Amino acid sequence: MYLCPELPAAHESRDWAMPLAAPGLIFDTTTGEHIGYFPTRASATPIPTAPMPAIGQTMGYFVYGSPTGCCTAGTGTILAGIDLNGGAPTWQFIGDGNIAMAPLLIDDYVFAASQSGKVYALGAQSGALAWTGEAGSTLFGTDEHDAAMLTGMAVGSGHLVVPAGNRITAWRMVP
Repeated sequence: MYLCPELPAAHESRDWAMPLAAPGLIFDTTTGEHIGYFPTRASATPIPTAPMPAIGQTMGYFVYGSPTGCCTAGTGTILAGIDLNGGAPTWQFIGDGNIAMAPLLIDDYVFAASQSGKVYALGAQSGALAWTGEAGSTLFGTDEHDAAMLTGMAVGSGHLVVPAGNRITAWRMVP
């Protein structure tokens, strides 16, 4: 039995969950059977693993690697677009090498945010950079294991909203 304190990401007949001190797990929602793993941050210390992935129709968007200055200095974190059927990465995005928050999938774009305050919009299928913005302060990664309050990007009323330091930055999304 696996203890997964976070809400899992789900798509069709699969759930993606992240238990403490283990790689991400994929379960069959019908049988509950463990059917595979997904990449998470490597951590030599009890620092939380990567944030939950964003799951689309055919692709999943995963943050993995070690955060700079956290566990293994200089190795960075990246965002990868992974084919949900074959499990192979179709693209990887490095940005400034320190992707910190859970990715957010909106229509044909996946949004990623870096610890430095940079926010990126990427083509969901290609990983091509479509837009970059500055949140104006340091972003803190989502601690999905033992934080009293979770922070992360959100979308509503046509705006992308990103918490950064002691402020919230919003961008109007224009189709």
